[in-house]
Amino acid sequence: MASITPVTTAEGALSWRPVRDAVIVGIALAFALLTLYSVFVDQGALLAPILGQLSFDQNFIHEFTHDARHLAGAPCH
Repeated sequence: MASITPVTTAEGALSWRPVRDAVIVGIALAFALLTLYSVFVDQGALLAPILGQLSFDQNFIHEFTHDARHLAGAPCH
């Protein structure tokens, strides 16, 4: 497993590559989990802070991802 701390190169300079890679993986994982949540679980909660009760009534994300849910075999009704 890669070290999270900076490592010293042969020239004596610090290499921040392991830290950069960990940050990139963390961001990608968070984005992937948010995408999966929005496709398979969300029933209006993601937009509720912006739209209030309207997001639950209109269910925008559910309607936008409706076909993707059925394509993946996830029930939504």
